[in-house]
Amino acid sequence: MQTNETCVIVTGGAGLIGKPLCDYLIQHGCQVHIIDDFSNSDATNIDERCHIHCINLTNNEQTIETIMNIKPTIIYHLACHPYEGLSQFCPHDVSMTTYIATVNVVSGAVKCGTVKRFVNYSSMARYGSGHRKDNGEIIPAPFYETFIPNPEDVYAVSKVCSHFITNEKGSRRKNCRNNV
Repeated sequence: MQTNETCVIVTGGAGLIGKPLCDYLIQHGCQVHIIDDFSNSDATNIDERCHIHCINLTNNEQTIETIMNIKPTIIYHLACHPYEGLSQFCPHDVSMTTYIATVNVVSGAVKCGTVKRFVNYSSMARYGSGHRKDNGEIIPAPFYETFIPNPEDVYAVSKVCSHFITNEKGSRRKNCRNNV
């Protein structure tokens, strides 16, 4: 497959946020590849013009190989198991499907060499119960990306780590913009 200016990967593309994003991208002429393991969603109602890749993003080799075969210019990374409340009881699953999956997708993007933009979707969970000002006052939601993370559970910690690995890898790449 040849590199296409509008070739896009959406991880978690069958999910609550991913599916409408895919619909939008298709309507705007993008070639959309959905990478999803369908553990939190299903393939029904996905636009037939989307290319579906049933991949477990915790599998490093399969993730990188899939990204390299697609050769995207943009990756929207939404996939994770958003089990914030349960993350204390299943920390391994949440860490793998949030942080390790992000490491694998970012590694695939870097190795592929065609990615010009990587958009990592985060969560307000990264700010915990609020942003602590210098005087100790807690500012509740809405949060701003300039606030210092204050994660209070495994899911939130995984999201913060995902943010840092995305920025670290992206800062070393020329011609790649990161949006977190």
